[in-house]
Amino acid sequence: MPAKLKRNPFVSGGGLAGDEGVYVIRDADREVTDLLRAGRFVQLAEPRQQGKSSLINRLSILLEKSRIIDVKASNYVADPPEQWYPLISGAIYRQAVSRPGLFPRGAKLRPAEDPNQWADFLTHIATLATVPTVIAIDEVDLIHFQNSDHFYSVIKNVRDLPKSNLSFILSGCFHPADLVKNRLVSPFNAANRVRLPDFTPNQVLALAQQGPWDDAVASVLSKQVFHWADGHPYVTQYLLSKVVEQGARRDVETAVEEFLQEDTENLPAILRELESVDNQSLWLTLEQILAGERVGVSEALPNSPATRLRLLGVVKPDRDGICQIRNRIYERALRRLQQTQRVFISYRREDDIWAVKLREELVADGVRCFIDRDLKPGQAYPEALQNAIESAACVVLVLNHGSLKDCAKPGDWLRIEVEHALKFNRLVIPVLIKDTPAPTPEMLPPSMRRIADAQTLTLTLKGFPEVAKSIHTAITQPELKKVR
Repeated sequence: MPAKLKRNPFVSGGGLAGDEGVYVIRDADREVTDLLRAGRFVQLAEPRQQGKSSLINRLSILLEKSRIIDVKASNYVADPPEQWYPLISGAIYRQAVSRPGLFPRGAKLRPAEDPNQWADFLTHIATLATVPTVIAIDEVDLIHFQNSDHFYSVIKNVRDLPKSNLSFILSGCFHPADLVKNRLVSPFNAANRVRLPDFTPNQVLALAQQGPWDDAVASVLSKQVFHWADGHPYVTQYLLSKVVEQGARRDVETAVEEFLQEDTENLPAILRELESVDNQSLWLTLEQILAGERVGVSEALPNSPATRLRLLGVVKPDRDGICQIRNRIYERALRRLQQTQRVFISYRREDDIWAVKLREELVADGVRCFIDRDLKPGQAYPEALQNAIESAACVVLVLNHGSLKDCAKPGDWLRIEVEHALKFNRLVIPVLIKDTPAPTPEMLPPSMRRIADAQTLTLTLKGFPEVAKSIHTAITQPELKKVR
């Protein structure tokens, strides 16, 4: 056996070229190739960094007699959104005309300048192409706007053209039901969905054998890496790459910590999604899974939290269709995130300055916070606030003179927030601005009177750091969390 080069062959970012030794061949490669050779359409609807782009890159090798046009939606910004038509068609056009012999001499092809030209543009490519042509649109989840149903419906209709030489791959983090949402329009049912599974132990072993070590070391490392990554393509490559950088030390546990601390491509994007106020239901469902509850996932329910968590790449189903955390490295990150408890800040609008400043101090102290300023324009206000309270460890109730006066009204939002917190047995900490008196039962409606027994904190202009630390302590020390 020839001596191995002492270099790092592993790729921990971006798609592989397709002909690299560390490209892992999966059954999906053959399935996609067979479908495209038969003129079928393909959907690669998978989480980020599952190997979609690498597989598309490899198609130029697998389909030697075809022309591959690869368009990445992330290369473009459509403003206004209807600009997706000229942007995507322009990218397709430039690659198409650069392929010698793809069209007969004198063929006239122009990119679509508006939605009404989109169908003609694709029809011309499909009927004029002299060899099988595949248009791969990657990151299609970015192409969503008010009339995007039309964009995808036209692509779907290309499949039914007579004598068409055009196939499509739609790739990205999307559910097939997301492409055409209008129920009065035929769904996007023109493509075969191909799954890209995680690597198997044998595939991880074959990958580890590409490293600058002997096969005995590769065997040990592959088992350790699989233990943590469970075959996740990106994480597997990342850990092996880090182990190569360590030299003779070869400590996978250290590589895991380096991933958690240094990775900017994978986990941060997932955690941002989970932290988004739009996704409070995802975090609630994730906490159920982390607690060992049986949460099923079904592709028939595209908008369910479990399905969205799977598409985000956080969970995957076991043999019984029950969600499990994707791998041990994700579980470690998520449990650490759980420990940085979240605080919901409830306040009157006239005390906005105090609430915002307190939030800044809590964040500086390492506490995750929610305040209604986090809501986006047009977002459903009641549902978002209630979800945020349910996912919080604590509700901080900022009170000033007269803050409780309107709580006698059933529709008062401060009252609704406190009632929801008590309903879900959340810790409520009244924070009194300056000399504001502590709430008494007489000041409160019956549904709020439990907070009259709560220990209060006093907030002054110079007291923000001290109050923030007290709140942090209250949500991280179990014996204090019991006081509600």
